[in-house]
Amino acid sequence: MASTRAKPTLPLLLALVTVVIPGPGDAQVSIHPREAFLPQGGSVQVNCSSSCKEDLSLGLETQWLKDELESGPNWKLFELSEIGEDSSPLCFENCGTVQSSASATITVYCEWQGQGLGAGRLAGHMTALKSPTVT
Repeated sequence: MASTRAKPTLPLLLALVTVVIPGPGDAQVSIHPREAFLPQGGSVQVNCSSSCKEDLSLGLETQWLKDELESGPNWKLFELSEIGEDSSPLCFENCGTVQSSASATITVYCEWQGQGLGAGRLAGHMTALKSPTVT
């Protein structure tokens, strides 16, 4: 007696074909640097690049001031400035009809203003913090 249960051959075949045959959606966008550590108000250069081989639109989304410094067929170099707090700029691409993105992490720190303990006073405090010697 023949089985009446449907075989999932067609869906499996279609899934395999979409994985094996490359298309415009296989293009990758990248961002460099992936991580940056800056003083508050600082600036950083960010490169967005893509492996897209056809109709490419490439850009950078950010809340900070942005200048495009240079570009080529598959890349753009931006400078972000006056960065005031931690953020995640986002490189995006439209490759044909497929959109993808990559993000970076910017960590902002405040520079020490020289207030607080002076160098001479700091040495005295450091000795006071040493652990007692056990005999």
